[in-house]
Amino acid sequence: MRRPGVAVSSGTPFKEIVQLMRRWDVDALPVVRGDGRVDGIVSVADLLPKEELRDPSRLPTDDTRAGAATAGRLMTSPAVSVRPDEPLAHVARLMGSWHLALLPVVDGEGLLTGSVSRQDVLRGFLRPDEDIADDIREQLWHLGPDAPETVAVRVRDGVVTLTGSVRGGRLTRAETRGLYTVEGVVDVVCRFTGEAGPPQDRTG
Repeated sequence: MRRPGVAVSSGTPFKEIVQLMRRWDVDALPVVRGDGRVDGIVSVADLLPKEELRDPSRLPTDDTRAGAATAGRLMTSPAVSVRPDEPLAHVARLMGSWHLALLPVVDGEGLLTGSVSRQDVLRGFLRPDEDIADDIREQLWHLGPDAPETVAVRVRDGVVTLTGSVRGGRLTRAETRGLYTVEGVVDVVCRFTGEAGPPQDRTG
């Protein structure tokens, strides 16, 4: 999460919004009221209709935003927001479902405490493979006390490969999905031997 180093008010002019986006290298900004509560979000998509006015042969796709000059007229409201303890997976799901470039982070009273961008969500995939492997080994304890000793963990470029043996010869779908909750995991490949039969080679 980024602390609220930059936000705009409803009266912030169009040009200043563009300047702030460029300076802070962001695609969206929270629009806050005087009391610190989030009123909406203004994004690059909200600004683009203004550029369409430069082509007199075509009408803008959004007349309202094309003619807007302040954040209050440009913003999308109400804003979708999250709490500071929101799981990263839920944040990513919200961004994907609503096609959001940024999510304001608010406290219990609705006051802005920070923001999460798409780059922030993806930053987890930059974790070192060794750190991911350590977390995967910790997760394996949930399979039983002997699991960490019978399963070898290898991680390369975020792809987790498990070899060795587990009871039944495989992980359940729920167990495999649990490994994906480890931050930085790109994929999980299981190659097990066990009581249920021959080795298995599958991606969870």
